[in-house]
Amino acid sequence: MGRKRTIDDARILSMARWLFHMRGVAVSTREIAQALEISESVLYQRFSCREELLFAALAPPRVSVDDVLGPRSALDELESQEDVRLWLHGVARALVTLCADVLPLHWLLLGHSLQDEERYVRWWRADPTRAVTHELSNRLLELARRGLIGGAPHFDTAQLLMAAAREVVYHELALPDTYPMPARLERLIDPMFDVLWAGLSPRRRYGEWSV
Repeated sequence: MGRKRTIDDARILSMARWLFHMRGVAVSTREIAQALEISESVLYQRFSCREELLFAALAPPRVSVDDVLGPRSALDELESQEDVRLWLHGVARALVTLCADVLPLHWLLLGHSLQDEERYVRWWRADPTRAVTHELSNRLLELARRGLIGGAPHFDTAQLLMAAAREVVYHELALPDTYPMPARLERLIDPMFDVLWAGLSPRRRYGEWSV
């Protein structure tokens, strides 16, 4: 009969994640075990090495595209430029919230001397900002074809919106002793959104844009 667990993986990962954020990725398994009041051997029963624990603790959140952009069917309800502007403004703020969840994890990993490139590649592929950007591009294309926004290249526009959200969060991360707070950061993207929306106004129809 196997040994009964005295602590679950969720608690281990939560504590490890907190310590990595507070002290950096150089935190040792010994420090994590001490904070949890368990032995290092218990950690290694769950995670084969420190790298496995690090990537598990800093795994990107599992977020569906619809959680960020709303259901695709909602596009059918957009009938005017103002409808689109309000929807896209909500999307811009949702992108900031998403980046506030993802980028601190990426920031920590980039500051880590990676010993396992394969794990990092898997982490990068699971980054939900990639799937969200791709789907946002598709939705912008649909709106452009309906004449509700201008014909600016849809994928470039989606990338630009995501880049604006990242910039807001990165600026916060660069400040000492701060952690991104979505409620505050959402407001910071509003001036950027106003500029981007001015560029999306349907002065040029879909297919007429030239680079």
